[in-house]
Amino acid sequence: MRILYAMTSLAHKRVFQSFIDRPESDQVVVGPKTIIFDGIVPEGYEEFGISKIIEYEDVSKVQDVVSSFRPDIYVQADMSLSQKKIKLPPKCKRVYVSHGLVGDHVREIKKQLGGTDAWLGCDLYCGGTKIFERFINGSIPNSDKKVLLNAIPQLDIVYDIKNKYNDGLKRKILGKTKNPGPKAVLFFGGFCCKDRIDFWDHNEDYFRSCIELEKLARKNNWLVFVKPRQFYSEMRSFLESNKNRWGGWPKKYISEYADIQNSKFMHFIKTSSGLHYYYAISDVIMINGCSTMEIEAYCVEKPLLVINSRGKTIGFDPFHTNDFGCRYNIDNYNNIEQTIIHSINNPNENTFRQREVLSALGLTIDGKMNERVYDKIRSLI
Repeated sequence: MRILYAMTSLAHKRVFQSFIDRPESDQVVVGPKTIIFDGIVPEGYEEFGISKIIEYEDVSKVQDVVSSFRPDIYVQADMSLSQKKIKLPPKCKRVYVSHGLVGDHVREIKKQLGGTDAWLGCDLYCGGTKIFERFINGSIPNSDKKVLLNAIPQLDIVYDIKNKYNDGLKRKILGKTKNPGPKAVLFFGGFCCKDRIDFWDHNEDYFRSCIELEKLARKNNWLVFVKPRQFYSEMRSFLESNKNRWGGWPKKYISEYADIQNSKFMHFIKTSSGLHYYYAISDVIMINGCSTMEIEAYCVEKPLLVINSRGKTIGFDPFHTNDFGCRYNIDNYNNIEQTIIHSINNPNENTFRQREVLSALGLTIDGKMNERVYDKIRSLI
């Protein structure tokens, strides 16, 4: 059996990283050429379990690989137009493996996002929870038996790093930054910079949070790793082009956001590769919108802070986790410092409730998500 795992973005590498070579199958990964940004953590394909890797500089190369390899199974990590254009051999099965978890808010806005035609055409949809199943069933006609849950392979590498983590790893990573000896390490994942309805109420929180966190990190000698959704040039362009929208808030952050780019107390991550390393060494994980990072924080059993300061976003809970009391909700920036300090000093306060959340979502964090996907793929032939 020939299986081709195809990516159209470097951000999707972690979807297939945990799959391994198997004697009964010929497996190949095709993806964008690796770009090493700062090398603090592994950023290439060197941690992949599948040894046959084909890197391309132009996405059209994927079709060339399909034509020469002629897979029995084609596995993709996104529903982009580039994927839709790929012509598969006769009888080849098309499989989608979700990059991240779908929040319940997506069902409510899918019509405003242009419908769900992009989701048509797969023989199998692999995702995380019943929320994903409801989304697929509401989007794909006759989708019975086409959905596999408890199947988010990127959680395998989070599970793996949790079990391999040690203080030496932390010292090695911090030694490559401008602040190798901070009193605490924080990780902030941004939900920002899209002119899309589900982002509007969260965009400002990202920029204000970065600015406030830099001040607090400077005061307390913390190091904050920040993972934006875009490169700085794209985010600057977003602020500039929207400076007079939404009451004009983008304009006031242009200079302040530029000022913190080279702060020794804040490191902006330019790639999605190796994020699990930053989870492992962080004392606290923070988000400002909808992100699979919430669930990944629970997987590594780290305190989670959710920063939602605007009226519409307070209590924003797309994975229905808030009732478990497993996270710290921040709706007032005056409370961020004391909440961070409390969570640093009480790292295990929410651990039991985090495990309850994972169980309620139907997620088994055991490093075997990839096996469940692989076994289901084999059953298609």
